[in-house]
Amino acid sequence: MKLTQDKYPHFEANQVLTSSHLNQVFDYMDEQERLTRANLIGIGIVCGLNFDVETSGSTRTIHLNRGVGVGSAGYLLNEPDNIALVSYREYLLPNEIEYPAFMFEDGGVMKQYPLWEMFPAGEPNTQPLGNPSNFLNDKVFILFLELKLEGLRNCSPNNCNDQGEEVTATLRHLLIRIVDLEKIIAIANNLEGDLTVSDLGESLLARLNLPDIKLQRWDAPNTYPLNTLNVLKGFHHIFTSDKISEKTGNALSAAYLAFRPLIETAYSENPFNEFALKFGFLDSTTLTVNQLKFIQYYYGFFEDLLNAYDEFRWKGVKLMCDCSPSEGLFPRHLMLGPINPPSVAKPGIFRSHFMPSPAVSNCEDKIRELQMLFVRLVEMMNKFTDSPPLPPSGQTGNFGVQIRVTPDKLADVGLSAKAIPYYYLQNGPPHLFKLWNYEKTSRGRANQNLSYRSDEYNPAAPAFVTNPLRYDLETYNFLRIEGHLGTNYQSALYRILSLKRQYRLPVDVIALRTGTFDEKLIEDIDRQSCHFTDLESQYDRQIGEIIGFLGMNLRYFYDLFYPPAKGLLTSPTPSKLPWFAQWDPDFRVKPNTLGAYFEVALWSAFYNQPYYNPDSPVNSVLQFIGDSPQQYKELIIIYIIYYIARFPEVLSSNLADINLTALNEREDHLTRVAEAIEIKREHLFIESQKQESVVSWEDLDDRLEDIVYGDYSDSIRALYKEYKIRLIEVNKKLYLGHYLQSNPGIQHKAGVPMGGTFILVYHGERADGSNLPPQTGNFTIRGLVMAGHNDPMPGAVVLVKGTNTGTSTNASGNFELRTNQLPLTLRVNMLGFSSFEKLITKEGFYVLNLHGDNGMGNDENTTDFFNGEVIADFYLPYLCCSDCPPTQFVLPVIPPSLRVEIGCTDEDGTAVVILTPLGGTPPYNIKVDEGSYIEMMETITLSPGKYKLTLQDGQGLESAPQNLIIPEMLMLSEPGFDCSGDNNQYVAVIEISGGTPPYTPNRGRILENQKTFYDE
Repeated sequence: MKLTQDKYPHFEANQVLTSSHLNQVFDYMDEQERLTRANLIGIGIVCGLNFDVETSGSTRTIHLNRGVGVGSAGYLLNEPDNIALVSYREYLLPNEIEYPAFMFEDGGVMKQYPLWEMFPAGEPNTQPLGNPSNFLNDKVFILFLELKLEGLRNCSPNNCNDQGEEVTATLRHLLIRIVDLEKIIAIANNLEGDLTVSDLGESLLARLNLPDIKLQRWDAPNTYPLNTLNVLKGFHHIFTSDKISEKTGNALSAAYLAFRPLIETAYSENPFNEFALKFGFLDSTTLTVNQLKFIQYYYGFFEDLLNAYDEFRWKGVKLMCDCSPSEGLFPRHLMLGPINPPSVAKPGIFRSHFMPSPAVSNCEDKIRELQMLFVRLVEMMNKFTDSPPLPPSGQTGNFGVQIRVTPDKLADVGLSAKAIPYYYLQNGPPHLFKLWNYEKTSRGRANQNLSYRSDEYNPAAPAFVTNPLRYDLETYNFLRIEGHLGTNYQSALYRILSLKRQYRLPVDVIALRTGTFDEKLIEDIDRQSCHFTDLESQYDRQIGEIIGFLGMNLRYFYDLFYPPAKGLLTSPTPSKLPWFAQWDPDFRVKPNTLGAYFEVALWSAFYNQPYYNPDSPVNSVLQFIGDSPQQYKELIIIYIIYYIARFPEVLSSNLADINLTALNEREDHLTRVAEAIEIKREHLFIESQKQESVVSWEDLDDRLEDIVYGDYSDSIRALYKEYKIRLIEVNKKLYLGHYLQSNPGIQHKAGVPMGGTFILVYHGERADGSNLPPQTGNFTIRGLVMAGHNDPMPGAVVLVKGTNTGTSTNASGNFELRTNQLPLTLRVNMLGFSSFEKLITKEGFYVLNLHGDNGMGNDENTTDFFNGEVIADFYLPYLCCSDCPPTQFVLPVIPPSLRVEIGCTDEDGTAVVILTPLGGTPPYNIKVDEGSYIEMMETITLSPGKYKLTLQDGQGLESAPQNLIIPEMLMLSEPGFDCSGDNNQYVAVIEISGGTPPYTPNRGRILENQKTFYDE
């Protein structure tokens, strides 16, 4: 609305006051009031003024809700009450004050468009709205502020004075034909101003008509078992079934056209013209292997894109503003909408939507925000990559840092409030992180957007962005976990669980494999102990009963008088049998008994030697019993003692470790020896007056019968059978197909909500490689090489020597293979290559020949997935599972390792060895060679020779034995000196005798003026 009244009168004393003076003051003040409304508040329907049509037979009633609006000339149109309109008659505009918007020219004559005024019940001379029946079909409801000029005359029979005139403002409820209103709108298109009513209507309609696109959830294919392709095709099916790529491209192009007036300065052409060229393959039925491997992140990318699209378009719908709108748009009328909207192609343009003034709507700022959100859409498309580079530190050896956890929000919020995923590059300009959140960017804090790549920001992000897990997580309800796709699941689990422990994250982590469950490949999983607690309790009770049975019989035989034992013991002595002494700590071996004879005379010959099979072809026990004369009957009983004493060796401390074959063997041996003695009873136990037996046959027979018919292993076999059944069920739960049967609600969001369970799914369909022969020589390597890492995580391959980075297709070099887990499947990845694996059984040097591979393949072929490769991730919104603690799925405890340093050699020729435990749980014990474990000290002193050191931690886990050589003392000659060196430096010439070359100087703990060397 433009200013027309730029003058107003200033009155002087005794001035003659005329009507023009007063009218000029009113006109100026009235226009100023209307300018304030139109230019500083806004125009259009402010609130209310909605209507609906009630039909009852042939009767039509229009119910109008109260409301208020402002015409484009600043006039206030106020309907204070709800009214019901039931009748109508033709309406003619007043002649005194014209309203050009409702007039048209016909043959040089100005005529009025047909109009009808509607009335409540009781108005005379009107027609019902339902007469004729089709009267309302082509009409639009408008409000019109009528200004009518009327003369004020006070006439009487004697005098008729002119009192002037007054303007009456009346709100009229009118109907106008759609075709006529379209002409009025078309005329408004030619009026001056930034936007016309048609522009606004068409733009709003286009924005409102932008399509709604939603992604389906990943749904497990209706098949069992679930293999790797089933899982990945579940994501692909979402695209192919709904043509998501095509729909998204069309929607983005439509958004460009709808908002083109605001963004055509930056984009004169549609930036999404090539969207189908980039992403149309997702709607097809075939993918390359690399595309299939990254399909879950294509899904995530489209979810981001549609979220950004919704945020952009709905903010744009609310953007209805104009600076100084044209007065001729709808000066004193408001369009409320067509009476029958379904019959109108574009009903939105027939309602005067409110267009706020920039003074109250912050319109300029909203336009800038909308423009930035559109640029973000374009750059998301441009910056997306299906081969995201790893962090620099991840490429130089520290493999774990490529897996990162970023706080995020899982809610119905705009994309601006969420973290930036790792599959967007942060190169530029424009940099995507500067376009992600308008509020942060406008405040100069774009580098505070959380992101996987926040360490790549310039300017550098603050610490609470690059390391957000160290700070308050209250405002976040989700954790993005990224960088694990394509890695070994054990390494990924190790890293994620480490982060969980380090930052006390309230989530659980499990790993599930694809493929078919095979009972032949079940694993003994000690971390599943919660499933077997009752069995272990029963097993402990059964073992206790067996030990008690054996102990009582052994105590009986130990106490038998045996003259040949005379003098072997002078006083009662504790038993040397560990299990027996533990079972009956108060028992003492008495002098002159079979027990004394066994433990003193036969201990080293029997107990400290390998177990003796009674069926041995050499010196068969059973044959000896059958052929032995009567005088050896007490000696024969010692065989019963021996097999009782050695029986508990096969009784493991827990049910999982029991060896049923060994248990059956020991039971068979013991009972057969007892039976053999029973068979010889008539010959061995003839009473004679010359020699009295030390034991009566009746007592011995009872003992032998107990031993022959005793229950040793039946109950344990039953427990072990139940253990195997449960173990099978536990192993089944490690397969995705079985897991989904009890937990069907898994979803994919590239992370896990707080208090939820993060699920890694890895390829588990190939054989474990244990049947492959050891591989040496040339290898084709494709994938990620981890170099320079001295403490590899479980299953990780570390290449410590060599300079080639693998960026060239013909690169090769010598590498030393180091790992803490042998045998292993060697898996190496380099940029531009696919994964590759070989079984390695020993450390050594290997020539790695690199050959390029374009990564193309049939999506029906899974040979490009290595065993254990992470292919996808999901989450459950709760901690799983209820029947066991969450720790049931964590990795086994990593065994400790030992670092050994040889210190200086002392004068007596011994050397100080410095011991440093790595990993495990203190306290630690150390064992030298095959000796017993002793408490570990920081240093030990060893004489020259070869040793084998084994470390044991507080949980009983043992390190791999480490070989150690302490050389003989070396002799150094008194050094001679050569003064010909540079800078007058002395060069010491030393001769070494003894030892084995080559020699290495001892650089650790060398005392002043001492020169110590050791040989190889």
